[in-house]
Amino acid sequence: MGWDLAILESGNGGDVSMNGNDLAVFYADENDIYLRMFGGNIEEDTRVNRLPSERDKSFWGNKLLFNNDPAISFNSLTERTLNNTPLTSAGRALIESAIKKDLSGLNTAVTVQIVSTDRIDVTIKNTLAPGSEPIKKFSFTRNPITGDFDFNDFSNLDFF
Repeated sequence: MGWDLAILESGNGGDVSMNGNDLAVFYADENDIYLRMFGGNIEEDTRVNRLPSERDKSFWGNKLLFNNDPAISFNSLTERTLNNTPLTSAGRALIESAIKKDLSGLNTAVTVQIVSTDRIDVTIKNTLAPGSEPIKKFSFTRNPITGDFDFNDFSNLDFF
């Protein structure tokens, strides 16, 4: 089993977490969930056939780490969909579909529930371990100032 640096949402994008004077690590796949949903660029998906004169607005790491392979690139479809979709029954389905697309390949099941006019709850479960506890359960609440959705509870408590 491999390890990764613990990335936690600070309210201003993901930050590497500290454990005393050292970088915090964990031995699981929690970073994949966060980075796939919020680690790319919300402006556009990664495209392979781009003209040299076109500006590349996709996440810089996709070209560096994934050679612009759209199948494995981080594109933040979830973040883009959250910020551009009303919380209606049709919007809930679009948000759930975006999360499933971002998390494709992670063997997860996703459910999205509208809690109020400005809040949704998302539950992500590991499909390889039937009956297991959710890998992740979190809420998004629309920020009244920016209109964007913020994490309410993406913190150290989720991982440690």
